[in-house]
Parts: sequence; C-alpha cells; structure tokens
Amino acid sequence: MAANEKFDVLRSPHFKKPKFGYDVIEISSDSSIESKLGDISSNNYLKLETPIYLNKLNFEKKNLKNLSFKSLFVVNDCTPIEKSVWRIKHILFSSYLADVNWVINEIGDSELICENIESILFVSHGFDNPQNYKLKNFNKVKNKKISTYSPYLKVPYGVFHPKFILLVFEHLVQPKKNFVRFVVTSANLIQQDWELKIQSIWVQDFFHSIERKDCEFLDYLQEFLKNILNGSKLKDFWLSKVQEFNFEDATVKLVASVPGYFFGDEMFMWGHLRVRSLIKRFVSKDQDKSDELREKRERIVLQFSSLGRISEKWLYTELASSLSEIPGTELEIIFPTVEQVVNSIEGINGGGSLPVKKEYICKPWIKKLLHKWGTGTMKKNATDEKVIPHIKTFLKYKIFGNAIKIIWLVQGSYNLSNAAWGQIQKDGSQFCIRNYELGIFIHKDQFEFERYFKLNEEFPKFFWKRKSNCSLISEINANQPNVLLNFPLPFKLPPKRYSNSDHPWNIELLM
Repeated sequence: MAANEKFDVLRSPHFKKPKFGYDVIEISSDSSIESKLGDISSNNYLKLETPIYLNKLNFEKKNLKNLSFKSLFVVNDCTPIEKSVWRIKHILFSSYLADVNWVINEIGDSELICENIESILFVSHGFDNPQNYKLKNFNKVKNKKISTYSPYLKVPYGVFHPKFILLVFEHLVQPKKNFVRFVVTSANLIQQDWELKIQSIWVQDFFHSIERKDCEFLDYLQEFLKNILNGSKLKDFWLSKVQEFNFEDATVKLVASVPGYFFGDEMFMWGHLRVRSLIKRFVSKDQDKSDELREKRERIVLQFSSLGRISEKWLYTELASSLSEIPGTELEIIFPTVEQVVNSIEGINGGGSLPVKKEYICKPWIKKLLHKWGTGTMKKNATDEKVIPHIKTFLKYKIFGNAIKIIWLVQGSYNLSNAAWGQIQKDGSQFCIRNYELGIFIHKDQFEFERYFKLNEEFPKFFWKRKSNCSLISEINANQPNVLLNFPLPFKLPPKRYSNSDHPWNIELLM
C-alpha cells in the first residue's frame, strides 16, 4: 500500500458540512452514449443495454438513466413503498468511508423501510473497534441496532476499500419470491460521493433459488465474504443468506482482492491475475478472427482517482500483461488536469477526493501516458468537465475505422496501485496483495443477457436473465463491430492527450 492512498480520507472542511447551492445543469441527452463513439453518431450501431449506471448528481436538472442512493432501496420506480409486496429485511454495507448517520437518515425517510429492517451491518475501514449504533429516528425504527465491523488487514500498509451493498427483500406473502439486490460501486457511503462526484454503479436483482446448484459467481462471492467478515458475528448469517439466491444469470464476473501472500492456483483468484484468467477465457475467440480484425488498433484505458507508488516495470510487465493478451498494447491514463479541477463545480476543494501525490503522477514515463478527463474540451456546457471523478474504470477498446468498440471493462473500487491489484514476487512463485477491493468484469463475448420486467404487476427493476438464443447473440457480438455494449462512460474515447501546457492534479495543491 502506497502511503498516498491514505489521503483518500481527506476531505477539506468544505465537505464536513456540504452546501449544495450549485447551479442546475441541463442534461438534454445521455452524453455517455456519445462518449464511446468519439465524435461519430451512434445511430448506425446496435447498442445492447447493460446493468451499469452512473450516479445521479444533485445539481442535474434531469437525467432519468442515472441512479440516486435512495433509488436503490425501492423495488421499482412505479410502485409506492406503501403498496409494495416486498420489504427490506437485511442490509450489508461495505465501504472505505462510511457516514452511518447519513445513510440511516437517507433510508429513514421511509417509515416502511425502517420499521421492517431486522439487521444492518456496516463493514468499513474506519471503525477502530466493533461497536453498535442505534438508529437516531426512534419514532420510525424503534431502537433497532446497527452492527459495524472493520476487517483485519493481514499485510502492512493495506486498506479496506471495497464498496458494495447487499439488500435482502422479502415478499409479504410468498417467500419463494424473495430476492437480493447486489450493488457494486465506486462510491463511499458519504453524501458528497453520491451527490457531487461521478461514480459507477453495477446493480442486479437475484430471486430466491429453488434448488442449490453449482454457481461460480456465488462461490466467488462467498469466498470474498469469508475473508472480509472473518471475525464478524454476522459472518455465518451472510454466508448462509446469499446461498438462498440464484446467481446463475449474473451479468458480470466478480474481481476481488484480499490481503495476503498467495501461491499456485490461488494466485489467480485475486487482483490483476484474476482479470488475466478471465480474459484468457475469450482469447481463443479473438484468435479465430480474420487478420484484418486482429490488426485493428487496441488500447487500454486506466482511469482512477488515486495513484500509488508504482514502477514502470510493474505497470508494463505485470498489470498491462494481465490486461492484454497482445504485447505492447497502448496504455492511456485518464486523469484531471489542474485546470479541470479548479474549474469544476466544487472548485479546488473538490480535489480532496483525488489524493494523488505530485511525485507519483509527474514521473516522466507516466506523464507521457496522460489524457484529459471528460471530453477534454473545457466547454461551458460540458457536464463532465464540471464534476470531479471518483469513478474508477479499466477497459480495453478497439478502433474500427471511425467507430469504437469496448472489448471488456472493469469498474468498482480499484485504483492504480500494486497494493490494490497485487504484485508478483519471488520469481513468479508468490503473489502479494495488501488491500481489500471489489470490482466487476464484463466482456463483450460474455454478455448474453437482457433486462426482464412485467408490465401488469410489481417486479424488481434490476432483474436480468440470459437470452434464449445466447449462442447466436455471442456470435453476432464477436464478429460485428457495429454491435456495442452500452456503457455509460463520463469520458470520451479515444481520450484527448495532455498538451504541453497541461499539468495533472496533485494533492499538494490543497496543502
């Protein structure tokens, strides 16, 4: 763990009592759709919906596609809570920073949500000792308790950094219709992260399982929960609870990191070696393509909010080798300039959530990889330029003529550090990870799903199922560059390279 990552806890005094008196910004369209096509119209491309979203910023006038924190706690947007046949019974929150009082106040706005909750567990880096809290709104919640827990860090200089939520909804009449909502995000459990910073959100609903089947997604989730809840009194409860649900149609693969030293096959369970093993599953499909398609230009984007003390050797021989099966794939780092931070909606104080040291970001070999955040234009109506990013995105894309296709994407809690992604040691026989992290991985050849809903009855709004003709869909995705996965990216592809007059933001500017 590089020392600078501990700056992630820094929030200037401005953020202790946020004042949201910002101008309302008109958003007439989803700018993210255009972003992945550069300056090219997307009308001629088949765009496949994905369960990935951005958060709803509090100064946006309208953007129906983005999600607020509160929107995660309702079954769907059409049924009032008082008429819903589902109630939230159990919640597991995981975050690096956690403002317990803010979270409880957010869900405490609804009496029906609070009065039915039986347990809430907060897992966070910030709790020095396990303790119990009582919800403050006693009239609504009747002294219900909240448990808090901080996982043990096995390796020095690490942090607990994963950001996810598990919500268990129980049906009032039919237990077989119980479902769990799984959210993986880049946002901490604090107000400014959800309302002022751009964040990624993957969310999916999973119904009660009729019978227990082997499921890679569930097995991986349980292994991760075993690690982060080891020592918690609610460990067995949550390991048992997630087994009740059917994760066979999970639209993504999980990528996690847990602290420790790993050997043999265990090395490929975590961090960048986990991503390497997932990408290899699709290499054979890429190799079957014509030479013309294989020669199309590929690039890897590294977009983050914090940077550790990494070496050029680690970046290229380890991380880049895991992220691309083709040696020498071009790397593009997306990070805000000083000008972009100063001119953001929060001003220079917003840079507190970009805790990057000058000595790390200004290394000559890193500076030559730097590209501007957002569209890189600094136009007054460019929404992305006005918002400080806390989102973390690692992806690979190809350029087909004047169009762009994203091959795979990783989003979640991962920043750019070997503490998070892991480092190979002892001539390749040992893999060391310092942080806890969690992200999602989605590959264009793996995505064979569609969102499912019912028009005439209440139904969970984030339920997805595998398409019946998935083999045909996979073949179409693999061979036609005009089929795109619709990822909401708040930055342009290809990104705009830094000019000679641009300088990357660094945390020392706030000191």
